Amino acid sequence: MAYQQALNHISLFDGLAGTLTKLSHAFKIGIITNGPAPIQHQKLHQLQIEHFVHPDNIFISDELGIAKPDPSIFTIWAHQVGIKANEAVYVGDNAALDMTSAKHAGWQTFWFNYRHNDQVTPSVIPDQIIQSPAELNELLLALVQAASAS
Repeated sequence: MAYQQALNHISLFDGLAGTLTKLSHAFKIGIITNGPAPIQHQKLHQLQIEHFVHPDNIFISDELGIAKPDPSIFTIWAHQVGIKANEAVYVGDNAALDMTSAKHAGWQTFWFNYRHNDQVTPSVIPDQIIQSPAELNELLLALVQAASAS
């Protein structure tokens, strides 16, 4: 009950909506998430993700029958949107599930360790470790700037 109520109060980190808008104009962005589809859809709707991510680019394990840490969920997503693994970047907050499975699929990995979980060490080395929402915002904006410069 408390979890369900908390879902109604989640929001994007400050400044992230503008960054996601810019990112969505420069790149194909998506969501790969584990969990029950109704709860994940509720979270994504509360965050207004549909403004930034096409529904076809949202992969929820419950709907696909594939879940992280299986790297094939990343391979299937990249194939669907028409990109190569070495062109893909995954930002995830779970060191064990996100970093390992994305890295095994050949993606670049950015571990968003904003909870400063020092007890967990990824079994692979992430390409970036991000410690705060502001740092995440800066990194994503740098990707957009790099894309527009090339």
